Amino acid sequence: MLIKNRLMGILINHISKIIFHLIIIGARLLSIPEEKLIKLFIRTNNYLTYHRLFSLEAAQLLLLLPHCLQNSDCQQKITRDINNCKACGKCQICQLVEMREKYPAIFQVVDGGTMARYRLKEGNYKAVVAVACERELEEGIIYSNLPVIAIINERPKGPCYETQVAMLQVERALQFFLGDSTKRRKEPLKEAKVC
Repeated sequence: MLIKNRLMGILINHISKIIFHLIIIGARLLSIPEEKLIKLFIRTNNYLTYHRLFSLEAAQLLLLLPHCLQNSDCQQKITRDINNCKACGKCQICQLVEMREKYPAIFQVVDGGTMARYRLKEGNYKAVVAVACERELEEGIIYSNLPVIAIINERPKGPCYETQVAMLQVERALQFFLGDSTKRRKEPLKEAKVC
């Protein structure tokens, strides 16, 4: 059953990537904005991923977070280690560190697509939850042969600057992939709280 699920996932990934590239070519010919298609691709990818079965161990799941979630005035180097967060409450990193106590997946803060690809290669991961802007998520989904749940970050101050993420979406994705392996879970987050 696990082998069948994995093979089905690889097949779905490859087919969706081919279809996406054909749609992009068609959209350019019809002058459809590419951003709308990228969002559709991300939603479709998530839909297909959420309709598969998973029950991963914590070490098999990677949560990739963009460094722009961090407050711009913060001096802590969270890209080296997310535990360097001092929980000042000025950004959502402290909430993510707290979430990791409930869902002990591998949490990595990266400063771009190249570092995200490096992090993917260095572990024996079976799935990824990724938070980023649309373009980075699109490239990551296409690059990875793993199941990905992609969460578009919120940019109230513009791109790559003090961005935010819907914490409930992150928690839902972690719960989905970890399945029964996190029986020690507490109540799910009702709303994002400040550390």
